[in-house]
Amino acid sequence: MDEEEQDFPDEVAIEDESITKYQTVPETLEEVRFPKDVIEEAQQAWMSFTMASTKEAAGEALYSAIFHAAPSLQSLYKIPRPTMALRFMNSINAAVAIAHRPSALKAQAEALGFQHFDIDVTPSRGDIFREAILEVLDMELGSRFTTRARMAIGAILNYLIGANIFVRREYAGRIHLLQDSWNMANQQALSAVEMAEQEDALFEDSERLDEKRTASPKTTDVQVPTSFTEMFHFNAAVMGFNSNWMNSVLYSLNDLVANAAASYRLNEECSVLSLVLAQQTQPAVLSEFKAVMLASLRSLVAKEWGSQHELAWNWFWENVTRLLKAENFKPQVQLKALEEFLTKLSPTELSSLYRSVYKKFFALAPSGQDFLKQSSARLDYIVDQILSMTVDIYREPRDMVRKISAIGLRHVGYAVPTELFPPYVTASIEVVRTMTTDEAAETAFRWSLTLISKILVRSINEGSTVVMKAVNTNQEKALRRAVSMAPRGKRNMAMLNVAVGTESISPLYWAIETGSHRVAKAMIIDLLTIRADRDHYYYGNEALFTRHPDIIHKLCVDAPPLLWPLLDGLIWRSRLVSQGMRRVNYYIQHLVQDAEGNMNKALEWMAGAQDPKLIAHPIVEVFSDLMWGDLVSYRVFARKLYLFFSLIIFILGHGLYMKYSELLELTDMERVFIFVCRSFNYLGGMLQLLIRFVLLCVADIRGGQIVRIYRVPLPRFICSMKEICFLFLAVLLICMCSLEPLLWCLDNMYGDFPGSGLFTTTCPEAAANHDAYVLISGAALMLYWLLMIDVSIFSMRASAFSLVCFQVLVEFWLYLLGLLFLIIAFATSLSALKHEIPAVTGINAAALTLLRVSINLYSAEEFSELEASVWVFMVSCIFLILTSVFLLHLLVAQVSEAYAAIVTDMYGYARLNRAAVTVSVIKTICPKRWNRFLGSLCFEQPLEFNEGDIGLAGGIAITEPASVNPTSVDQIKRYGGTTSSEKPWPEEPEAVTDEDKFLRLEKLIMGRMGRMGGQRSRRHRGSGSNASSHSSHSGGSQNEPDSADSQQQAE
Repeated sequence: MDEEEQDFPDEVAIEDESITKYQTVPETLEEVRFPKDVIEEAQQAWMSFTMASTKEAAGEALYSAIFHAAPSLQSLYKIPRPTMALRFMNSINAAVAIAHRPSALKAQAEALGFQHFDIDVTPSRGDIFREAILEVLDMELGSRFTTRARMAIGAILNYLIGANIFVRREYAGRIHLLQDSWNMANQQALSAVEMAEQEDALFEDSERLDEKRTASPKTTDVQVPTSFTEMFHFNAAVMGFNSNWMNSVLYSLNDLVANAAASYRLNEECSVLSLVLAQQTQPAVLSEFKAVMLASLRSLVAKEWGSQHELAWNWFWENVTRLLKAENFKPQVQLKALEEFLTKLSPTELSSLYRSVYKKFFALAPSGQDFLKQSSARLDYIVDQILSMTVDIYREPRDMVRKISAIGLRHVGYAVPTELFPPYVTASIEVVRTMTTDEAAETAFRWSLTLISKILVRSINEGSTVVMKAVNTNQEKALRRAVSMAPRGKRNMAMLNVAVGTESISPLYWAIETGSHRVAKAMIIDLLTIRADRDHYYYGNEALFTRHPDIIHKLCVDAPPLLWPLLDGLIWRSRLVSQGMRRVNYYIQHLVQDAEGNMNKALEWMAGAQDPKLIAHPIVEVFSDLMWGDLVSYRVFARKLYLFFSLIIFILGHGLYMKYSELLELTDMERVFIFVCRSFNYLGGMLQLLIRFVLLCVADIRGGQIVRIYRVPLPRFICSMKEICFLFLAVLLICMCSLEPLLWCLDNMYGDFPGSGLFTTTCPEAAANHDAYVLISGAALMLYWLLMIDVSIFSMRASAFSLVCFQVLVEFWLYLLGLLFLIIAFATSLSALKHEIPAVTGINAAALTLLRVSINLYSAEEFSELEASVWVFMVSCIFLILTSVFLLHLLVAQVSEAYAAIVTDMYGYARLNRAAVTVSVIKTICPKRWNRFLGSLCFEQPLEFNEGDIGLAGGIAITEPASVNPTSVDQIKRYGGTTSSEKPWPEEPEAVTDEDKFLRLEKLIMGRMGRMGGQRSRRHRGSGSNASSHSSHSGGSQNEPDSADSQQQAE
């Protein structure tokens, strides 16, 4: 007790006036210098609080404590709870971190004041806010939260609260006037009615001056400015200030006005603008711009303009001018100095710079090593890119701002703390300072790197939404909490778009790219869940495909398992059954057409994925069958009909009269008929195939669709088996045309030979080629029939069967390869044996005999001849066993396994084949036919969910048997209460996962063990005091501790 009394005065005896002054809420804003040792103690306490758990958990604790102490404060904040809690945490964390820097603390407090100038901050509310936070720190830190730390953090919070009050009192009105008048100036101008009245007045004057022109149309070339930009250019031209540098300032004016309440952001915009103005050849006279700007505003906001507007805009422009003049340096001189410094660095010096930067950075911020774990080459590359950015921002400031913003958004996905950027900048500047004596180069590097870090930190802070943080954790519960408080009208975009300036990032795409598939799946399910209140239906289908029209391709490439929840989410099934049928809505609009109304590539992407299960998904079947039935089937039928007609003509022209003796007895009419048929085959078949191949080659070459087979570049269409068949057929037809007897006999049709006459084919010139011609004709006919197998595409069952046959055919070819090997091996062996059996004498005869044996064409009588030689007989028996027993049974086993592997997916493979044909044919359909098809689907008409319940547009409605997909729960989540799109959906009971159950069990066990440990320690202390107080008792009393221990063990 004495020690505590001695320490207490040391903790509370704080003589510094600044700490004492800010123990109450002030209503001023000025620089304050707190004692260094007190601030360090406060920073240590705050760090202990933040390190105890995550920032999100700490923010939630502060949020809950504040609004538990004063529930009325919650109505002042409109943004979601997780976002607000994180902002609380980040704001206080930033203020405590820079409390030892008066100017930085003032800028931070002023920025917070401008961010909250819409909120009525009062000293009483500030007291509640402060005490709630201090109470949380007391509970979490206990004895580590000393009196000095408590007073210091209380002083910092009071300073921030006072800054909010000061800014609201002094500047809130001006900011409102600025933003309101700026919005009016951009939205209002001379209305169409006023312009029409002015034109009528001009026409009336012209009619009075010249009555002869009364019948002329009322037209005029007078153009009145209708926007702020047009009005600005008009006034600048009138005043004689039409300079190019004004356009640069005008381009940035919107950002300057929008960020007038954020001093740090206004400073950043002015720094970028100063770089842009430095590139202009003419000097910028800001007073001239001010005059033109105010004149334009007075013209466009004439009715509302007053002295307060004049005061507010003058105050705003004075701030901008002050910031631009503060950046009054010579960028071109500094750029030249920085370039000279970097170009003169040798590779050795650059390598030393890279190592020194990270060595210094890790000394300043040891936690940075947890984020920079890449190889040394990668880390050197990062420093090299930063050095390039410090130069490029002088050359192309606006482009670099966009690029830096994009880098910042990527760092949001990497979950890099912004606290690491200042130490990195400090380390880089200190290293560069040691490597140069040129003050201009050092200043240029420091200024540009500081600006880059500001933009990066701002981009990360603006992009660090609760949804992005949930993506980094890859936890579904975190995502549900992140979107639970989002307004129902903006819930979808919270998961699809995070924008910083002109750059944006998609949390959904980032989750897919980083492998956070659990969160990505939860996003897709949430987006495609239909929610409804009494007035509206909310469905993320439109938002998803508008923001990501290539979402199907993205999932096919990076996350195929996520395609199933996406496609399932596009189907709504009623839980009501009528006459054994259930109503189903398929929302296929964005799978059929893109934003321009052309064919969507969704079917092409899914066919390219070669997943038979995916292509057989119900919604894919529906929209692919629609396109097949309405657009493709009749075209494919026409093509197959032409092929079949060509086959019949080929049979009539070549297959009926191929024997030489028959050709001698043909009549003139039959010869004419054969001539016509063969002419059609060559002109309508061969030429058509050649033209087709030329077009396919040109299309593939133009599209860059080139493949290399054994390093030989070939068009991609050659990889299709069907196209290879067509190519072989064309080659065979060319060969037939070159050997065509009709052509060889044209000059000798009526000569002295048997069968002479009109269109004869038996002339001596053609007789030499007859055998080759017949052989090629037979091969061509087989190819025709092989191509006719593709007709099975009209029946999924027949198509699946043909595909299975071709798949199993591979095993048969392996069997033939093994059989060929055995025949050659045993034929050579038999020819080497000494025997006098003619059937196996020589390799050719032996191979033919073994082939007949293997296919059971060798009779028993012939086989008995082999018994003349014991060795020949034994070899033949071994061959027979290997081929008829081993190879044949192996073929059966392999075919069975191959069939079992593909039989479950053969329907899907058939659909993949039809999908590929559908895509290729639709690409050739004329736009008129396509638009007529889209019109027949009536995507613009809303579909009913149930009778009388008009729902969402963009799909088609069909019915299916109720037993196919039993549905007992309504798929639409309906809510009562308010119907405002600005309000979030009511909270849903969280689904308890297995992970949640294990965590709850773990906490329960740990809590039970902690309580048991506390009870055991108290009993030990109690037993020790009893033993000391009863040390003089008899021996019987000495057994009490033993009994106590046994009782404790029993408990």
